[in-house]
Amino acid sequence: MPQASAVAFAVRHGSNRATVLYDSGHRVEYAVFDPEQAASGTIERHAVILDRGGVQALAEQVQARSLAERASARSEPDRLLNLCSLLWTAAGYWKRGELLAARRYAEGYAVDELLTLCLSLPGRNIAKQDRLDGRRRLERNAPALAAHLHGLLGRPVPDVALGILEVAELEMKAQFPGLPWDQVDATRAWCRALES
Repeated sequence: MPQASAVAFAVRHGSNRATVLYDSGHRVEYAVFDPEQAASGTIERHAVILDRGGVQALAEQVQARSLAERASARSEPDRLLNLCSLLWTAAGYWKRGELLAARRYAEGYAVDELLTLCLSLPGRNIAKQDRLDGRRRLERNAPALAAHLHGLLGRPVPDVALGILEVAELEMKAQFPGLPWDQVDATRAWCRALES
C-alpha cells in the first residue's frame, strides 16, 4: 500500500476485499478478483494502470452494469410502500419495547429508503458526486433535506416515522400524485396511535 508507514490498520472483508485506514483519516477500499469474479462485482469508478488481458474493457462493462442496476433500483414503484412497511414495523417494535430494533428500522432502513426515493426525483441530480450511492454527501448536495432528517433523529420512533412520512409527501406528492398515498395515510394513523 502507498504510505505504508501511515497505515493505522487494515480490515479484510472476506477473501477478496480490504479497507485500509490511514492515520490522516483517509480510507482506501480495494478488491482483488479474477476475471470471472470481477464480472459479478460492482464498480463506481476505476483506474486501470496496466492492462494485461482486457481488464479495462471488463471494468467498463461492470461499471456500466453497476450504474444501470443502481438507476433501475431507484425507479421501483414499490419503494413508497416499502418505506411505509419499514415505518410500520419500526412503530410496532417501539410499541413492544424493542427500542433498538425500532431505531434501526426508522433511522436506518427507512431513512435510506426515503433518500433513495428522493434521489430518484427528476431534476434532483444529487447523485452526481457518487453515482452508486447518492445518499452520501447529502449535507452538501441537499442541505435542507439533510437538516430536516437530522432533526428527526433521536426523537421517539413514532415521531421519527411521522416526520419521514411528512418529508416523503413534501418531496414527492406533487410530482407523483399516483403513488399509493392512501397507504402513507394508513401508516401515519398507525404511528399517531402510538405517539402517546
